[in-house]
Amino acid sequence: MGKVKNSVLEQIGNFFISFEALRKLYAYLFHPKYLIGVNIVAFNESKKVLLARHSWDEKYRWRVPGGLVGKKEELRLALIREVKEELDLDISKNHLSFIAAKKTKGFPRVDIYFLYNSYITGNLRPGIEIKKLKFFKTLSLPKSLFPGQTEVIKEAVRLLSAKN
Repeated sequence: MGKVKNSVLEQIGNFFISFEALRKLYAYLFHPKYLIGVNIVAFNESKKVLLARHSWDEKYRWRVPGGLVGKKEELRLALIREVKEELDLDISKNHLSFIAAKKTKGFPRVDIYFLYNSYITGNLRPGIEIKKLKFFKTLSLPKSLFPGQTEVIKEAVRLLSAKN
């Protein structure tokens, strides 16, 4: 009788293990998969916003600096890493405030935007991925700005004004 009971329990355990595997497979196959990006909206003391042109962007569009989040990487720590790689700038996660999350049109990517609550001073050294860095007046942003980022920059200006 003990062997029969163990066999039944074993089959029940196998069912739940296989059910969990099926659930994960279903989720993987039928749920959307996205890349997660993190971006920094940063200003200098003249309240001009920092934009970058990446060397890998075939259209060489201007955009706020940022990049992709690594597997199991915390969002703010990923942004700190990206800022160091792209701008050679050390920032603290205590100086970052959430602005917005936006899905990139036509691409499986969600971008998280953070406001840098301190002004950038001194010279920035663009990393290998950056073709050009420039500060722009918020009222005269370039026409080739990455889609959706104008609204994010306007919200960052509003948040920055509210803090001052």
